[in-house]
Amino acid sequence: MFGVLLFNGCEEYEDTEVVSPAVSSSNQGVRFSSANPGSFTIRYDALGLSVEVVRDDTSGELSVPIKATGTYGEHFVFPDPVVFPAGEDTVIVNFAAKESAPQDSTMSLFLAMDEDYSNVYSKGIPYFDSRVYIIPPCGGVELSVDIFFDGYGSETTWEIVDEDDEVVASGGPYVDGQETATSVLCMELGTYTFTVFDVYGDGLSYPNEGSVVLSVGGETIFEAVGDFGPSASTTFTLE
Repeated sequence: MFGVLLFNGCEEYEDTEVVSPAVSSSNQGVRFSSANPGSFTIRYDALGLSVEVVRDDTSGELSVPIKATGTYGEHFVFPDPVVFPAGEDTVIVNFAAKESAPQDSTMSLFLAMDEDYSNVYSKGIPYFDSRVYIIPPCGGVELSVDIFFDGYGSETTWEIVDEDDEVVASGGPYVDGQETATSVLCMELGTYTFTVFDVYGDGLSYPNEGSVVLSVGGETIFEAVGDFGPSASTTFTLE
């Protein structure tokens, strides 16, 4: 019996080890705050927006290049650079959508900073991905639905039905941990029924007490607070 042993030559070995990038000692770990909303709803005549940017080190003033990019980047005016004053670890950056930005449609908003200022090993992210909806002028009655969540946005939905029991508007489910949500609707004159649902059955009561507010022209016409059970509703007339 004969056996054959085969050996691969050393020249066939390929070293695939990749060295992790080093972080400069001067890197201040700049990142977008996790408190920033995942979406914005703004009026056509009030195009102001803001996001929170944070850093680990507060020594000295720091200027960080940040830009709006992506398909809709050209529709936003963003300060460049963003400046941290000495001693400050947080700045609120105010920017705006241009008047030429699309109305009545959702735009993706992607903000990116120079990675030289961010720490790749931290949990923070050097970019911000969100959605922006610009409310167009309303030829009917403007109705607002404002929700202050209890902590479990995924349990909350709502709908508005007309006199024929047809759903004319709806929202949710949302995201757990989301603090607020606002929907501004342009409604025709008529009678409607609004209902908010909680799939768990305890309304907006845990771990925080939340609420749902329905308003017309800044005047509240319905409010459901805390534990309203699996649902709460109201019928109203716009005239």
